[in-house]
Amino acid sequence: ELANKIFRSKDYCQKLFIKEFNTTPYAYQLERKIQTAKSLLVNTQMSVTEIAESLGYGDSHYFSNLFYNKCGIRPTAYRKNKR
Repeated sequence: ELANKIFRSKDYCQKLFIKEFNTTPYAYQLERKIQTAKSLLVNTQMSVTEIAESLGYGDSHYFSNLFYNKCGIRPTAYRKNKR
């Protein structure tokens, strides 16, 4: 979307993003979602399913596996350990 709005190619936009943030747009977005999930797990009573849905994941099992792969711990265990 951004590339179309600024009349540039997707590759050009991705190269600029990587140059500025030293990561890909996908990895950046994923890291932001994981940080948001961590905050929601610690600071709210939302279920893992509700958190997954609020972050745009329709499948809470997919989200839980993604969280585990990035953090090395399941979301429910993360919540328990941080409280």
